[in-house]
Amino acid sequence: NPSDHSDKHNPIQKLRSGVFNLSVACPYTQGNPQECPLCKIRKRPLKDRYIWVQSLSAKKAEQILTHHKCCLEDKENGTEQKETKDYTQRAIEADEIGDKGLAVQLEDMIRDESAHSEETERMLRDWPL
Repeated sequence: NPSDHSDKHNPIQKLRSGVFNLSVACPYTQGNPQECPLCKIRKRPLKDRYIWVQSLSAKKAEQILTHHKCCLEDKENGTEQKETKDYTQRAIEADEIGDKGLAVQLEDMIRDESAHSEETERMLRDWPL
C-alpha cells in the first residue's frame, strides 16, 4: 500500500521503523550476534534492508519487535542481576576486612545498577508495539 510508505505516523510504519532500527545493530551488543534472527538481514546493503522492512506485514513486524524486546530484557536482566550479586559479594568482603571506603563505593555501584535496571525496564515498557 503506497500510503504505508509515506505516512510516518501510520501504525504499521512505526512498527517497520522499529524493525529497521533493529536491522542496523543489536540494541544490546551494538553488533550483529550470530544467534539473532536478523543476523543475515544486517549483512545486506542498507537499501535492501529498507526494501525488506517495507515488505513486512504489521503482524511480522510486531513479532520481530516482540522477539527483540524479550531478548534485550533477558540479556539486561541477566547481566544486571549478576553484576548486582557480584557487587554485593564484594561489598560484604570489603566490610569483613574493614575496608569501609570500598564497601560504601560498592554499595553506590549497587544502587547505580538498580537505577539502570529500572531505566531499562521503563525503556522496554515504552518500546513501540
